[in-house]
Amino acid sequence: MNTATAASPTDVLNWRMRGLLLARDTATAPSNTPTPAQVVRHLTAMQGQDWYASLWAVGVRSGATRAAVHDALASGEVVRSWPMRGTVHLVPAEDLRWVQLLTEKKVLAGVQRRREFLGLDEPTVTRVIDATGAALTGGRALSRADLAEVWAAAGVETPGNWRYHLLWFMSQTGIIVQGPLAAPGALGRVAEPLFTLATEWIAAPRTLSGDEALTELAARFTRGRGVVQEQDFAWWAGLGKRDTAKAFAGAAREASFVPLEVLGERFWGDPQLIDSSAQANGETLLLPAFDEHLLGFTDRGLQLGSGHLAHVVPGNNGMFRPTVVRDGRTVATWKAKQLATKASIEITTLPGEHVDAAEVATAARAWATFHEAPEPEVSVS
Repeated sequence: MNTATAASPTDVLNWRMRGLLLARDTATAPSNTPTPAQVVRHLTAMQGQDWYASLWAVGVRSGATRAAVHDALASGEVVRSWPMRGTVHLVPAEDLRWVQLLTEKKVLAGVQRRREFLGLDEPTVTRVIDATGAALTGGRALSRADLAEVWAAAGVETPGNWRYHLLWFMSQTGIIVQGPLAAPGALGRVAEPLFTLATEWIAAPRTLSGDEALTELAARFTRGRGVVQEQDFAWWAGLGKRDTAKAFAGAAREASFVPLEVLGERFWGDPQLIDSSAQANGETLLLPAFDEHLLGFTDRGLQLGSGHLAHVVPGNNGMFRPTVVRDGRTVATWKAKQLATKASIEITTLPGEHVDAAEVATAARAWATFHEAPEPEVSVS
């Protein structure tokens, strides 16, 4: 194995921000800005449980409008589904199924126990699957509520958490996928994508399996986050130690990443970033809730100061707040309010940090442009 290159925490932050497409090289021209579909393809899977936050996660990396992100979903290039860990992500359409087949063993293992808890039997699940297939065949797309009506017509009511479980299971097993968009509502907001048949919506799915799939997923995870550790990939993909070791061994053989030593620990980095002398610019960014800047790593100490996690994830409840990031470090949280004629952004500084309203002005304007909102008033506390 190649000797590890020594690197500093500052180096890692620079590489991570560039790998995450959150900072451009100082020499990068605006014409090289990625499209929404290229952003999702580069990161392979982006947190999508908060629908509106996921749109901005793509927008902040691409500089595209919200309409352009909608177009990437409406065209079938990007889909929303459960590729790993039982968590919703935005995924390149062609990559969804092979990633699911690689990572779903652990999440599907608990299905029977969950159904016993819900009181949901196999004949009922089969009836729902059959009714869903019949309703969606021919390119039709329906909302959650529409599908519940289809199931009710087939004699299946969906009490409690039945509806979520059934939608998740059919999505996780490649029967349905969220792709087509619903009609805009208030303030031009688009509801969550509608469900349609995956085999009809995804025109050209890739076929990967076994060691080839493990190697590719590890390589792409690393490329999309710049510098990682093996435990980051294991958590993100929901894979065990054996599969993680095989994935990293395969990617190392193919030189998809190079070893680094940071503060006495082993990391792995995208060789194109490591070999480049370019530095990322130091913009202050408004990142959405659940952004991969934090969610893509198990140890967030480089991006988040000691004691600050409780302010970003109050009560340790898994609900990550939107963050203000400067030079790769999280310095504040924020929230936006948008009305028809005005908008505001309220920033709450983390203990020991300082944020000036002027430094986030560019990021605030970018957020407003993306959301077709008035330029927001920015307040800092």
